[in-house]
Amino acid sequence: MKDYSFMKLAMIITITCCTFMLHVMVGDSEVLQERTGVSSLEIIDIQKPVSSGISLSVEKGALKAREMIKSEKYSEAIPLLEPYTSEPLRYISEVSDYIVLLSWQERYHEAIAAYESLPESFPRQSYLLRNAAKAYYELGRYAPALSAYKQALQQLPADEETQKGIIYTLLRMEQYEEASLYLAHFQKKAPDSLSLAVTAADLYLWQGRYLDALEVFQLLIERKESESETLYELRNNLIASLPDERRKHMVESLRLSTEEGDESASMNYILVLIINRDFKEALKAFEKSERKADLYPDYVLSWIAWTYFKAGEREQAKTYYEIIRARRPDYPRAELGIAYCLAQEGKYEEAMDIIDRAEMREPHSPEALFARAYVYEQSRRFWKAIQEYDRILTINRDNAVAGKLRSRAFSDLGLSTQALKETEGEEIPDSELVDSIIGDMAVDRIHWKEYERALVVLEPEIWERGNLRRRYDYMIALAENGDMREVIAEYEKLLQENMELPPWILENAASAYLYMEQPKKAIQIFDDVLSDYPRSFNSRIGKFYALQELRQWEEGRNVIGELDRDTPESLNRGKREIPNWLKMDTTLARGWFLIYEDKLQDAEDYFLDLHERAPANIGIRNGLAHTYMLRGWPRKAQREFRIINTLDPKYSKARIGQISAMNMLHSKEEARAEAHTLYNLQPKNKHLQQLMRQLAVEEMRELYGSFSIAADDDNVEEIASEVRLTQPLALYTDVYAFLYWARTSDNDLKSMFRRTGIGVLHALNSSWRIRQQVSVSYNDGEDLGSFTEIAFTPDDYWTLNVSFDSFITDVPMRARAFGIESNKLDAGITYRESEWRSYSLGYSRMKFSDSNERDSVWLGFEQGLLVKNDWKMRIFLDLYASDNSRTDVPYFSPDSDYGLSVTHLTEHTIKRIYRKAFIHRLYITAGLYKQDGFSSAATGSLRYEHDYELSDTRFLLWGIMFGRNNYDGETVSGQSFDLTVRWLF
Repeated sequence: MKDYSFMKLAMIITITCCTFMLHVMVGDSEVLQERTGVSSLEIIDIQKPVSSGISLSVEKGALKAREMIKSEKYSEAIPLLEPYTSEPLRYISEVSDYIVLLSWQERYHEAIAAYESLPESFPRQSYLLRNAAKAYYELGRYAPALSAYKQALQQLPADEETQKGIIYTLLRMEQYEEASLYLAHFQKKAPDSLSLAVTAADLYLWQGRYLDALEVFQLLIERKESESETLYELRNNLIASLPDERRKHMVESLRLSTEEGDESASMNYILVLIINRDFKEALKAFEKSERKADLYPDYVLSWIAWTYFKAGEREQAKTYYEIIRARRPDYPRAELGIAYCLAQEGKYEEAMDIIDRAEMREPHSPEALFARAYVYEQSRRFWKAIQEYDRILTINRDNAVAGKLRSRAFSDLGLSTQALKETEGEEIPDSELVDSIIGDMAVDRIHWKEYERALVVLEPEIWERGNLRRRYDYMIALAENGDMREVIAEYEKLLQENMELPPWILENAASAYLYMEQPKKAIQIFDDVLSDYPRSFNSRIGKFYALQELRQWEEGRNVIGELDRDTPESLNRGKREIPNWLKMDTTLARGWFLIYEDKLQDAEDYFLDLHERAPANIGIRNGLAHTYMLRGWPRKAQREFRIINTLDPKYSKARIGQISAMNMLHSKEEARAEAHTLYNLQPKNKHLQQLMRQLAVEEMRELYGSFSIAADDDNVEEIASEVRLTQPLALYTDVYAFLYWARTSDNDLKSMFRRTGIGVLHALNSSWRIRQQVSVSYNDGEDLGSFTEIAFTPDDYWTLNVSFDSFITDVPMRARAFGIESNKLDAGITYRESEWRSYSLGYSRMKFSDSNERDSVWLGFEQGLLVKNDWKMRIFLDLYASDNSRTDVPYFSPDSDYGLSVTHLTEHTIKRIYRKAFIHRLYITAGLYKQDGFSSAATGSLRYEHDYELSDTRFLLWGIMFGRNNYDGETVSGQSFDLTVRWLF
């Protein structure tokens, strides 16, 4: 946003501040009137030099020069007059005009050279002396400047411009006492001179007598109430023209006087803070003063209102503007201030109506034109704004502020190259503006997603570290390019330099920390921004994402809830309403929050409801597709991803999800080809990096180890361990080798298993998978066993599997002690409705070598009960029944039996952050067991386990269990411990 009121001050400075620097144009008016017939009033109005003494009888060159001067073509007049300098005593007026024009064209060195080359006898009239003095002054040659001013004063003792020239030259020479004496002398002869009174105030400012200077202005304002606006402007301009160090001293002096209770100092303190653009401190001082608004003059109150506007508090600004309008309905500053506020609110037509009325009362008012240009810029009609600046420049072609804003508008229009070209014609280019336009060129490239080109423009090596705009833009370009580590490095450099950073840079740095998986640091920075800007959308939603990563569910839910309530669905743009796209950001974030919580059923309902209202919105459909995938429905998710890809092939979030779904559905080559293509386009996309890592981990070897020990109070004990190494052969085929050792003891009976084998697991397609394994006893190479398993998954819900093992290791121990072996046939079918519910039915048949046959059947049901914050609860129902063909065997073999059990699982995630997690679980089982020939008996167990994810390739699980079973009417209690380790490499 441009600060137009300060720009207006800058414009006024060119006319009023240090008025002696313009004294030639006004002070010479009487002489010019004599020679040209142009009135003094006209001279002041047009402020242009006119040839000082060329009569109709002189050469044609002089006549032509006179016409050029009248047409304000000073640079063309100078070469026409130059030939006369060879005979200065013959052409006194022409030579004098030549030197004056050189001075007016700011060709001071040439003016002084010509002046010093004049013969001793050359008549030096007052207007020539004043212009020579001005040239000396501008070149810093104050001694000859003072001498020339004094000579001019001898000719015109009452000429105020010459008087001020003497005083300001003495000020530059730091001869304050002599300047004070001269000023007192001049004021004695002209006690009512407003110009000299202003000069006195300026003298006090230069002497550091700030309160005296302000008192002079206050007296003038009270004495000349009709000119108070002009005097306020003059005062502000003089303060603004002071060096930074002097202004700081002035602020400190006023602050001390304010603290001592000086009310006039308090008002001036506020205004000086505003002039220094320290809006934050100005508002603090104003609110601390507790002085009623109606006690402030309209001019001062309008500045306070403007300060609220600059601080982003439009409603408060409008309140004070309305107070002024209640006193003076047509006060331009208040009217135009309201227009600025309305423009920021998007009420462009209302703002334009106010400006039109103001311009009708004061046609061609620069303030009104600036306000109109601002409205056009706010409504992004930059070409219209450029035309308004052209109108201002037509009225005053030297209006540097309008020229600067015109160039800025070209840059905002996207024509940054043209904007840069506009500045090339200036003799002294505005370096700040040039830097700003170059920054816009970089920003344009950021908007066009040409991040590398933007970084080239903003490369730190080509600009000074003090250029904050470039440094800030550089950080933004780095962030957009995905160079988050570099963003953090730049941010930390700025911190080391004790920079007070703007909120958008802090937000940029916080987002970088969040990207680099430092959410706590991100929250700290977001909170710093919110302490000053509590309604910042970017900080609020950024903090929400960080809280989500930290699983701080309640606070995250509150943050996104408040943000969603505070974000309207549409924005007013005059009489039009346009969608507020930030509302969609909060809406989608709430759905993804449910996904992060594992409330997948709620997430599905949420996105489905949104989808019904906005079926073409790809962000909603993408959230729904990811929910389907996480619920275990990759085929259903794939359909949604394909629709999104048709609507917008460049929507990378959906393409990443689609690749994951393709991989799950065993289109692995296609998934990897697509992933690499996308990665080459977006190598710094964090979600894509995570996908590439996921695909890489999938192709790693896996070393698996397990150990368990179990014992019961019937003196039965079993120790078992297994080591398995899996090696991927291809994307669809894994081979593995294993060693299995187990020892079971029952009083005096002992049984050992020593098995080794190899196997292969192959996925035929998305529906069929097969595993084949062979094993032998590694002790003697006997007992060859073969295991075959086939699984069929026709859709996202059903799974059918069947397996046959010719040599099983779970033969009852007493059977093994008698050398009895068994094979086993397993078959099962599962309907997995979702992660929330599933049903299963299974059957197995064991055929022992002693001709005993055992048939078993079971039913299973699994149901989610609760997902809240980091807690989950589930329930498992299992029904089991079996019968044996023989009961006359030396091992437990009931004629028939059945069991019913209910298991309640409580799971608590203590920590889950990126690739690390710590989860503990408690299983409580209660059941009923009935064996043929015996009474029913209660059974149950209690299991507690810890599950550690140390990284995405390191996993550890251990658990302990206590249980109670029943055999032949006798209750047996037992306990066990197990440990499992997985390592991918």
